[in-house]
Amino acid sequence: MTALPREVTQPQRVSSTDLPALLAERRRSGARVVDLIPGHNPVHGAEATAVVVLRVDRHYETIWVEGSPLPALELSVASWPEPPNPGSEPMPAPVGFLPIGDGGPITRHRLSLWAAVDGDRIVDVHATSGRLTAGLSRLAPAHPYLQLPVLAEGLNEQTPTTTAMLTVLGIETLAGIDVPDSIQHARVFVAELERVQAHCGWLVSQATACADDALVNEARHGRERLAWLFVAVCGRRRPTGIHLPGQILIDRGPAEAALSEVTPHLSRLIDTARQSLSGRRGWRRRLEGVGVISTDAVDTHALSGPVARGTGVDLDVRRRAPYLTYDQLDFDVSVGAGGDVVDRCIVRLDEMAQSLRLARQALAAWHGPVQVEDVRVVPPPMPAATTQMIHHFELWMEGHGLQPASGATAFVAVEAPEGELGILLSSDGSSKPKRAHWRSPSSAHFRLLPALLQGQRFADAADVVSSVHVNAAEMDQ
Repeated sequence: MTALPREVTQPQRVSSTDLPALLAERRRSGARVVDLIPGHNPVHGAEATAVVVLRVDRHYETIWVEGSPLPALELSVASWPEPPNPGSEPMPAPVGFLPIGDGGPITRHRLSLWAAVDGDRIVDVHATSGRLTAGLSRLAPAHPYLQLPVLAEGLNEQTPTTTAMLTVLGIETLAGIDVPDSIQHARVFVAELERVQAHCGWLVSQATACADDALVNEARHGRERLAWLFVAVCGRRRPTGIHLPGQILIDRGPAEAALSEVTPHLSRLIDTARQSLSGRRGWRRRLEGVGVISTDAVDTHALSGPVARGTGVDLDVRRRAPYLTYDQLDFDVSVGAGGDVVDRCIVRLDEMAQSLRLARQALAAWHGPVQVEDVRVVPPPMPAATTQMIHHFELWMEGHGLQPASGATAFVAVEAPEGELGILLSSDGSSKPKRAHWRSPSSAHFRLLPALLQGQRFADAADVVSSVHVNAAEMDQ
């Protein structure tokens, strides 16, 4: 059943016999009939036999029709929806424009993909990124260094902890803070589990596009189990606010038991997803050869992460430029061969298994303090004397505390679930950065989507978009 447009006025109820006269009157005032939705639907009212959608200027009106039979209506389908970018160059004469992607209430402010279709083929795509994190790089210089990790968590609502960890690594590199391996192992533990959680979210969208409801439910349960693991180790379902320069706010005590409990369920989820991908002939036959990305596009479009590795390019920051303690851990990097949707799915499923393996190794090697003894970032014990207490407060006042050397610059990159995530920080000698800029992988992947979708069947568009798995929040800065 066709979905109603969101911007509609209060409906008007008429009988089927009075409908032709009402429509003739509305047409004289410039209204056009753009859709007819037959059948009973509780959203439209219990008595409605059908719903007629009118377009009036830039808004829509609905008419609930009661009774039958329905009169024959002439629809002006070409008048709705409008082209996404008025004033742009005209597209090739398509049948119409169709939206691709999530139909959530805030999609239009985050991610917009409109396809011009000719038959069942996509002939052109208009892609518009969101405005959720616009101006983040301008906000950063107005905040002290110790507030940047919390600010950066808003860049990616799927993996906020990874973005905060990247920001902390950039601050520590800029200020020359030496962090022991115990803290680095704890960060690996959290980062890899959040990677599994993010890939569970990808699996939900990919299985939804492939109409595998059983796998959708299992992937959601996997995310839920990881959420309860984070509750056990840091007291919240999403481990936000735990990464700070020189420290990590996490408890190792319940981590081992929680990880042992969740690992069998996640391993079973990975096996089930692999069986669905290889065992269901309809799924694999439909996805093979769809959305192919060449190895040349990896350099041309600056691709990274599972999207790049699906083409056969061995590109992983954890292996090429090790950070934290990845050079002390044993793991494999999965790469594809054909660069299609199937290869990207296989790479992500293999990566989930390797992330669980890394989390177990990091937990076994994690012994020692989770804070450094550096008063610039970690406050000393609260003193008793008044003069010492004043000095204690000055460590956290504006103009005091962490002040990297003037002219210092640092760039740090990590392997986020979507790809290579980087941050550039520069200092002017104050307690606030002179410049801060985040490099997000979804920005590069989103620019690839129009060319990737052209020529594909519209029925495969959701599979292609899900396999690239762009994050709408981090694309616009």
